[in-house]
Amino acid sequence: MEHANQILELETHSSENFWDKHAIVSLLGSDNVIGVGIFNKDQLVGFAISFVEYEKATIQILNIVVHPDYRRKYIGTKLLNKIANINKNIAIVAAIRESNKLGQIFLSKNKFKATGVSREFFKDEWVSGTETEDAYIFVLER
Repeated sequence: MEHANQILELETHSSENFWDKHAIVSLLGSDNVIGVGIFNKDQLVGFAISFVEYEKATIQILNIVVHPDYRRKYIGTKLLNKIANINKNIAIVAAIRESNKLGQIFLSKNKFKATGVSREFFKDEWVSGTETEDAYIFVLER
C-alpha cells in the first residue's frame, strides 16, 4: 500500500473511469493480486494490477494506467511484459470496455486477441463514472 496515493493520483489524471482509494487499497491487500509499476526517479509513471486465478490457470489484468506524459514510450508494453513473465504457463486475460478503443488497439498490438464479449461486464461501484457496459475479452497469444 506504500504507493496507493501515487496510484490514485495517476488513476484520476489518466482515466475517466478511475478507481477510488478504497478499491486500490483493498485490491493491493489481497493475496492473489499483483501490482507492478514503473517509476521515473520517485514518480510513478505507470502501473498494472492483475489477479491470479490459480484454479483457472489465468492471470486477469484488472487495470493498466500510464501517465499521459509517458504514453507512446512503451511503458504499457513493459507493464504487460512484467505481468506475462509472472508465470509463462498460464493464460493472460483482459476485459476491456467496449468504449475503450485505445485499450483495444493497445492490446491487439501486444499480441492479445479478442475472443468474445461479456455483456454488462462493467458495473462496479468502486469505479468513478461507471455505467453498465459490455466488455471485449482479450487473451494473450503466446
